[in-house]
Amino acid sequence: MDNVRRRVYEIIEVAREDDKASFWYDMLMLLTIVVSILPLAFKKRYWIFQYTDEVTTTLFIVDYLLRLWTADFKLNDRSAAAFFRYPFTPWAIIDLVSILPTLAYLHVKLRMFRVFRLFRTLRVLRIFKALRYSKSMTIIMTVIRNSKEALGAVCMLAVMYILVSALVIFNVEGKSFDTFFEAVYWATVSLTTVGYGDIYPVTTAGRVITMVSSLFGIAIVALPAGIITAGYMEELVEMRDEKMRKALRKAERLADGDADAAGDAGAAGSAAIEGKKTGRGNGMKTIRVVAAVIRDKDRIFATARGYGDYKGGWEFPGGKIETGETPQEALVREIKEEL
Repeated sequence: MDNVRRRVYEIIEVAREDDKASFWYDMLMLLTIVVSILPLAFKKRYWIFQYTDEVTTTLFIVDYLLRLWTADFKLNDRSAAAFFRYPFTPWAIIDLVSILPTLAYLHVKLRMFRVFRLFRTLRVLRIFKALRYSKSMTIIMTVIRNSKEALGAVCMLAVMYILVSALVIFNVEGKSFDTFFEAVYWATVSLTTVGYGDIYPVTTAGRVITMVSSLFGIAIVALPAGIITAGYMEELVEMRDEKMRKALRKAERLADGDADAAGDAGAAGSAAIEGKKTGRGNGMKTIRVVAAVIRDKDRIFATARGYGDYKGGWEFPGGKIETGETPQEALVREIKEEL
């Protein structure tokens, strides 16, 4: 039974590029979400919407029950507590809220709860994980998670800026702002440099405060962009370094005599090539060399030569086998030098 539940979990939650069942399940759920929110684009309620609502809600219920059934795999907790914890996770709450309006035939105003189904698209769009979009989203989410302290500090700074600006302008421009909430609204749009123009100061002092406030607002708004950009670049560097470390570990496995190291699925192919320059008849000496062909999907790892007659040319990592070295040991040394 556990094998069946694990397979169900893989289909509904983990979409691998080679998993056709998971791919088509994701496509079905994506289509279901689009159909379920389509009635919100119409003021008039057509008869067909009642049937599409019932069908899509049924699919949402089945999806919710399947996710609850495999909650221990999702939460990586094989105890019974996982099944009680899962309904209180953010995605489970969104799933449940998206079901309630149709299931309970709630008041018509609560139809807007269907908007929560839009958030579900972020999960079912995992079918595009092989594309650049999903990869970038994964990096951005990792950056936000790693920079949450810095981003939290910026948010606190922004809140303080809004409150202080609102207090100052509310007391300086008493005639322009009837309530403190209007001052907070003005400070918020000033922070984001939107400036709708519906509320604005009319005195010289108020305008000076507005100019200073706008300048500080630009600086505060720019801080999160700088933090996320810096984190994004660090994450790209870390991914590149991780690929290099994988290649190095593969070479070390080759040195240990692991014949399967060249065919691992995770970092496609590494092969050692041993060659000889043999022209004994012409008085040339024999030189034993090795080279590594490291392939990552459709890319081949090559290095630019930094010296000699062929400086600037591209070559595979490799070189001469030194005295006392095995070809595998020489290959590891050469790859380390290149990386």
